[in-house]
Amino acid sequence: LSNQDSKGFLNHLVHARDAVLFEIGNLSGGESAPTHKCKILNDLELVYEKLYTNPSKKASDFLDLSMGGRLHSEFKPQFQFEEQVLSVKEVLLRTLRAGKKGSTEYELDLASHLKAFSTMARAQSSFQVADGCLQRLVTVIASRSNVQRNMELKLEESKNLWCRKDFTSAIRTVKSVISNLKQDSSDELLSEALILCGKWSSQIRVESANAVLQKYLKPGAEMAADLQERMKNEKNAFRSAEAHLALGNFVAELYDNVISRIRSREWKMAGLAANERKKEHSKCEELMAAAQKKYREKKANKSKRKSVSQGTKTLQELEQDLQEIYMHKRNLEKVIDIDTKERLNVVESSVDFLKLALESFANALSTSDLGDKINMTKYVYKMVSLWYTGKAEANAVIGSVHRKIPSFRFAPLIYQLFSRLGQPSKASSSQLSSNEKDNEDFQDILRQIVIRICVDHPYHALVPLIALSNGNKIGSGVSGRQSSTYLDNVGDSKVEATKEVLNKVRETGPSYLTDLIHSYECICNAYIDLAMAPTQQFHTQRSKYIPLSVMDTKQTTSLEKALKSGRNSLPCPPCILTKPPQLRPLGDYGEGVEDPIGSERILGFERNFCLTETGLHRPKIVVCLGTKGGRYRQLVKGEDDIRQDAVMQQVFGTVNDLLKRHSARDKHNNFTMASSSAKDQLSGELKIATYNIVPLSPASGVLEWVDNTLPFGDYLFDSGRGKKVGAHSKYYPGEWGQAQCRTHYRNAPSGEKRSAYDEVCRHFSPAFRYFFLERFSYSIEAWHTARMRYTRSCATSSIVGHVLGIGDRHAQNILISEKTGEVVHIDFGIVFEQGKCLATPETIPFRLTRDIVDGMGPCGTDGPFSRAAEATTLVLRENASSLLTILSAVVSDPLYKWSVSPLKARERQRNYEDTDNNVTIDGEMSEDHAEIENSNDEGSRAISKIHQKLQGYEDGTSGESMSVEGQVQFLINEARDPDNLCVLFAGWSPWL
Repeated sequence: LSNQDSKGFLNHLVHARDAVLFEIGNLSGGESAPTHKCKILNDLELVYEKLYTNPSKKASDFLDLSMGGRLHSEFKPQFQFEEQVLSVKEVLLRTLRAGKKGSTEYELDLASHLKAFSTMARAQSSFQVADGCLQRLVTVIASRSNVQRNMELKLEESKNLWCRKDFTSAIRTVKSVISNLKQDSSDELLSEALILCGKWSSQIRVESANAVLQKYLKPGAEMAADLQERMKNEKNAFRSAEAHLALGNFVAELYDNVISRIRSREWKMAGLAANERKKEHSKCEELMAAAQKKYREKKANKSKRKSVSQGTKTLQELEQDLQEIYMHKRNLEKVIDIDTKERLNVVESSVDFLKLALESFANALSTSDLGDKINMTKYVYKMVSLWYTGKAEANAVIGSVHRKIPSFRFAPLIYQLFSRLGQPSKASSSQLSSNEKDNEDFQDILRQIVIRICVDHPYHALVPLIALSNGNKIGSGVSGRQSSTYLDNVGDSKVEATKEVLNKVRETGPSYLTDLIHSYECICNAYIDLAMAPTQQFHTQRSKYIPLSVMDTKQTTSLEKALKSGRNSLPCPPCILTKPPQLRPLGDYGEGVEDPIGSERILGFERNFCLTETGLHRPKIVVCLGTKGGRYRQLVKGEDDIRQDAVMQQVFGTVNDLLKRHSARDKHNNFTMASSSAKDQLSGELKIATYNIVPLSPASGVLEWVDNTLPFGDYLFDSGRGKKVGAHSKYYPGEWGQAQCRTHYRNAPSGEKRSAYDEVCRHFSPAFRYFFLERFSYSIEAWHTARMRYTRSCATSSIVGHVLGIGDRHAQNILISEKTGEVVHIDFGIVFEQGKCLATPETIPFRLTRDIVDGMGPCGTDGPFSRAAEATTLVLRENASSLLTILSAVVSDPLYKWSVSPLKARERQRNYEDTDNNVTIDGEMSEDHAEIENSNDEGSRAISKIHQKLQGYEDGTSGESMSVEGQVQFLINEARDPDNLCVLFAGWSPWL
């Protein structure tokens, strides 16, 4: 191209294409295609077209100059391949520029490309490449340099220095940029520099918090907001949001520190000491008044009495006493004044920090067109958590700013927001205490937010709201409490409040909402009727199918007739409950006429339902039919509180989001592997399998049926009284069966549990590896891929489960996908370390028994499992602040329990053991064993424990903080330690 040899160029291009096609043709199933080479060839052809076919085209029209273009966003290859693409693109731009000597046509394009190249290299920790790009950029703009361009280069240089951990030089460089830009009045660059300097200075604490706030973060955020007001575009919106989030994070941290200080033992002790000084000051005033009285009396009698009786103080002595009391009183007043001002300043600063943090987060959240550039969910959690901690001041701020925040920002917190609905006081304002007035304001603001969410996003908000209105539909009880006890504790104010909100939504929303609410109420009531219906009469019948029509009584309505009025269907059918539509920021859900995007509405139900084979209250399995032809199996549960399970799925979704956002960094972390294929496997998305859970009342709900899965135990054990042969009996026919193992283990004396466990293990060989041979034997690639997915999913779910304290991981609570090999965990009734409070405490961090490890292949827990576990731990550690913020909002939810009653603990273990023996128990829970209500202390303890784990602290160590690798290896050792496994509950089957 430089020599204008078009024929030679085309000849080489054709040969290059042939070579790439030949390489692609020889790929095996496990190798990735050389997409970077295809992209390079495409760019070469486009430049040829520009030079010889269509010279009028601009470079930006045919060369994608945005951060590596689609290659970076879609294919995400390793940076060494991206670097090749970007380097060729740079050469092409230089070639085009050389052909236009004296022209600036391609100068800006080349400069923009080099800056983007440097940014990408820095993000991938390729600092030499980033520095090289900046040096070449200097030569490109040398002839047209000015203050702003030079400062742009300086700012990029400071970012490289910071990433190299040369913090002092980075801050010094960015401060020089700020100094020069203040004279040049370049607001865009100055705002970015101020925010960077503020964030960096706060991280290494080179300046005081007040200086960072006043000199950098506040001016930077104000400048960014002013730019956004003057010129509304995506770039300014992103800058403004980023600036306000930096300010909000910094001030929120200051607020948390101040609140921690106010709640500390030292602060309370200082307060007690200050009160004692005030009491002492009062006594000094009394003593001084008495001394003054004696002094005046003595002085008045001096002329009448010539001599002083023995033991009576002289006038001079009284004057000296008075002086001493006065000086002590003055010193006390000074100390009390200093203490009062100091404590008042601390309290006032907490209020100022709270208000500024709320305002900053609100300003950032009000920007609706950021896409996925910033994870805004964690910030709305933080803002709402701060709102909950504040009182009048927080209400005042939220009341003034919540309307400018798009309602879809609040959607992830539907459960946490709705659960705080309550009835405001009926007393007049003059009769309300300050706390009652704060609650009145809080409820008023909360209702406005809830109504906005329901009106804008009805398919996401109406079911949780209707579920709250069903708060008194609890059957025989909830979570170990009899119905009367539960209702006495909870009251009916929340039910009344939600019904009032529903009526307000009907009044203020579009006309179709009234019909939609009615449809949702009908279908929810029908689900609840089915969930709570007794099933004992069907346990002995031969056919497993039961007609839904048995629910058509005077008191109940069947699902198939719930959405009908006579022979006609209701005008606005609801969406499939277990398949909600995608959240649409603009609220475009079809106006009740069309199916919302990503879901379909309920057309009806299959006529028959069936029961699960086990369970104290056997759940029902129904099939919901969608308007687009979809068939959705659902599990309808009654006499069981599934709200905690729903919240845990919400937490899993948040963790998945953190893992997904981190996946781009796994190519350059500390877990480098030898082969490129292994790197691809690790950089594959780590995630926890989730499914939809929809509570409909405190004692019923609907769960999405996870298709193509079977319980871990069902594959290994015999079941149905010999009708189904498990893998263990199939491959090891001469060994002990599950029942014999359990009996031998359970009957062993407490002092001989270890020997009994070892004896069981000798007679029960692991067999789970055969699962992958049976299900994925059609190709070696399928077998290998399924096993790797199994291993990675085990690692991710194990680490996340340990951090969240999830227990009760027996063989029926872990499902295995027959399509992908991934594990799916179900039943989250034991979380936040509650397993340690069971009748037989759990002593292991997660399930990593012999059969679990057997499925991982010859490497066992070494290799892919440990690396995936380390990657997951690293992600959780680096995002500890975000995770703790979200969990704090979850555990403060007043509807959910974080403690297990003794009765509930015994029932869980006893029921599983009897279910494993195909025995059903009937019985009632005693009111004497009512569950202990959760408290703020329990929530704080749960969060504190999670925080310790994320810092590398574990029980059973000497108290040191462990590295990521050390913590993972410690947990693996603990999970596989026979001394820990041998004391577990027999129904947990620790020998598997």
